[in-house]
Amino acid sequence: MQFSRLGKLTPVVYITPVTLCGAVIQKTTGFNYQYIKENCIGKGSNITVCRSGAVIPYIVKVNSKSNFLNIPQTCPYCGSDLEVDGVNLVCTNRNCEGYSSNNLLYFLNTVSPIDGLGDKLLQNFINHFKLKTVLDFLTFIKNYDNDFELIRYCKLTNGLGNSAFKKFKKLK
Repeated sequence: MQFSRLGKLTPVVYITPVTLCGAVIQKTTGFNYQYIKENCIGKGSNITVCRSGAVIPYIVKVNSKSNFLNIPQTCPYCGSDLEVDGVNLVCTNRNCEGYSSNNLLYFLNTVSPIDGLGDKLLQNFINHFKLKTVLDFLTFIKNYDNDFELIRYCKLTNGLGNSAFKKFKKLK
């Protein structure tokens, strides 16, 4: 499960690795709670997967259903109860770290994109500096004076370096 940008938990379906359009696919979206439940997608299911636009893997057809549905009862991020809201599962904790962190990641990708930094590097940055919300990030950028720690972080993180440091500094 992972949070959508709207705070809904989206099921992730792990599959036996398959090569599609030159890429090895190991997981696909399960769309929503209701889709997984109605189609009995679980361990042992047989599904047909394609890559939408030759990029995003998704389930085209459920060939055989499973008797084993592993629907979570608690949030994988904060441990709070999950509830059904329409076709989705949502966390009952409105201050859940998973939801806040995902909102921040969405903000960084859309409102304040940092060219060349993908989700994994941005998530690493968010975790390293213990940023939880968009307000945390904006406060961090406005008040952060410790260039040494930012340089150290960029140098020690695989995939980053001087250019990433300059990109972070441009945000000020």
